[in-house]
Amino acid sequence: MKARILQYRIGPKKQYSKQLLVKPEGVESDAEASKLIGRKLILQVKLSRETKKLHGKIVATHGRNGVVIVRMNRGVPGTILGSTAEIL
Repeated sequence: MKARILQYRIGPKKQYSKQLLVKPEGVESDAEASKLIGRKLILQVKLSRETKKLHGKIVATHGRNGVVIVRMNRGVPGTILGSTAEIL
C-alpha cells in the first residue's frame, strides 16, 4: 500500500523529526486508519551518492481523515516531505 508523507509531527514549541504524519492511499476515515496500527513503513531516501531505506512503525491515528502517525527508527531529512512510502 502506498502512502504520502505529509509533514513532521509538531507541537507548540517542538518539531519531532522522528515522527511523521502519513496519509495512506484509499484510507478515508479514522476507523480504517486504526486497522493499520502496528504495520511497518519503508521509506527510500536518496542521500548524496546512495539510497537508504528507513524503517518506521505506525503507532497511532491523527484526526478523522485517515492520517496516521509513524515513528521512524532515526530522524529523516526534510527533503522527503511530499514523497511516497510503502506500507507493508
